[in-house]
Amino acid sequence: MNWKIWTWWMPFWLLAFTSWAAEKYRIEIDLQHPKDGMVEVVVYPPKVEEEFATFIIPITAYGGSGESKLEHWISDFRVLDKAGRPIPHQYISNNGIAIKYAPHIHEIRYWVKDASRLANVYQSHVANIRPGRSYILNHHGFYGFLMQYAQYPYELVVHKPNGFYGASALGLEVLNDTTDYAYTDTYFELIEKPILYAKPDTTSFKIGHTAIHISVYSESGKVTALQMDYTLRPLLKALDQLMPFIPVERYDFVMYFTKRNRYPIANGQYGGLMCSSSSFYILPELYDARKFKKLVQRIAAHEFLHLLSPYWLHSERTQHIGFSSLQMSEHLWLYEGVTEYLSLLTMVRYGFLSESEFYEEISQKIEASTDYPKMSLTHTSEHIFQRRNQENYQNIYYRGMLVAMLLDLHLITEGQQHPDRPIKSLLDLLEHFLAKYKPNRPFKDADFFEEIYSLTSPATRSFIEKYVIGRQDLPYNKYFKKVGIDYFDRLETQYGSFGKFLIAPDYKHNTFVFYNVQRNSLGVQKGDQLLEINRKQVKMKDFNERRLLLLQPALNWPVNALVLRDGKEVLLEGIPDPVDYIDLFVLKVQKKARKEAVELRGKWLGRFDDGTIDD
Repeated sequence: MNWKIWTWWMPFWLLAFTSWAAEKYRIEIDLQHPKDGMVEVVVYPPKVEEEFATFIIPITAYGGSGESKLEHWISDFRVLDKAGRPIPHQYISNNGIAIKYAPHIHEIRYWVKDASRLANVYQSHVANIRPGRSYILNHHGFYGFLMQYAQYPYELVVHKPNGFYGASALGLEVLNDTTDYAYTDTYFELIEKPILYAKPDTTSFKIGHTAIHISVYSESGKVTALQMDYTLRPLLKALDQLMPFIPVERYDFVMYFTKRNRYPIANGQYGGLMCSSSSFYILPELYDARKFKKLVQRIAAHEFLHLLSPYWLHSERTQHIGFSSLQMSEHLWLYEGVTEYLSLLTMVRYGFLSESEFYEEISQKIEASTDYPKMSLTHTSEHIFQRRNQENYQNIYYRGMLVAMLLDLHLITEGQQHPDRPIKSLLDLLEHFLAKYKPNRPFKDADFFEEIYSLTSPATRSFIEKYVIGRQDLPYNKYFKKVGIDYFDRLETQYGSFGKFLIAPDYKHNTFVFYNVQRNSLGVQKGDQLLEINRKQVKMKDFNERRLLLLQPALNWPVNALVLRDGKEVLLEGIPDPVDYIDLFVLKVQKKARKEAVELRGKWLGRFDDGTIDD
């Protein structure tokens, strides 16, 4: 599973450009008359004084495809004067078009292509055009700005199909059944609030003082806003308890669900996009209801926690980054790694993941991080726009999350040893910075670590210098043992097996059929229909869980299965065969852990019990 969030910093990108002026951009986009899967955009820019101008559409800064060029995404690009005469122009970069005789520009007109089926793009970040059904307006993929005039106001007029609803935090004004209007003071205010146009399916509720709005479009029609209410409401209540505060009065979840067999989903490029007071998602519909619910909750927790960082807490360099100077802050590990860790911590603390599932998530992150070379999180973050570092971007999530977890364990351990210290966990440290800094008061990149050192200890300095700034291997054993967990890079073990066969549901006949049957000790034959396991009927709602009794049986644990074969019921019985196996990156809770270790684990996971795993 691969979700990638590239654009959380977009609210800060444009602050370095020219100041506000009385003129404005007016943009019209026509969703009523698509052509060959494209929609037409007309931009009426403010008056330009310079002889030459550069029109920027920052598509490739968001799509995750560094090789993409603007001409791959748009068609029939024309610059016209008031008399309708063409003005010369030329593509000069992946995002830019140079225009000659710029003072004569009256309108810029072009067609935007559907980018959702392109490879190596993140589906939540690009133009998604499905004529007559839905349109996803990620504004940065549809319209842009003249380089020296980015801070001018924007008027957006959307000509939409009758009956379509624009789901967005943008504050759209419905002028009539087929026209919506929006106004923003700057381009960045526009692009941080994408719009999903489709038939309306919405719901809302409140979490504390924050109004939550959910809008859903499902390609199959099976996923509804009410279902997402049931999925997200308990999660948001938990996040409200974990977070020191929710810094917005309204938050929008705009959610698009694709059919399970849609090409981009098979390509893995789905996920979420943080947009300050909203988040936008493109996710697959899954047959397994439990997995689907957890998928939505995992990604939504991460995106919502971005309200803390980078929305509230961020560096000066993040605040003032611009399209012409792509130098990122060195603290992506904070924005993404810490956020990913806190999302997992929320899930386990409030019962959305069991402890064993939480440890499995950690194991998967460790394994994923081994696919990348040793890297400094700060150096990779600061130079993330360089191609060689873009290849390592995903490891910001993996190593960044693991570093955040170990830093939390380090601070919890020190807090236990020195109860007089104010910082006793990563959340304590985060709360300190959230109280000190605000969206319009960023911290200095170069001073951030020194502030951490002044609040903690020399040992914390050593930790950060080795594992955040440095590239040393992470000390899993050292910290896991402190909370009564043994860690193994490799563990020789055994598992139970009946042999090789698979089982799948036959939805048409409401049954479960064995296939790909090879040699097995249970006596399964191809075409057998599963009725019961251990004398309990198998149903669709519990099939995925109960089939594991056959596919992943416990050692020395007898199992029986009732099957229908050639119209007759046949009882199959057996004891799984032991199979030698080398398990990688294993976390095992110590059965007789020290009392101090159990107490530390309780503080870590927010639980105070006997230290056993909740299976």
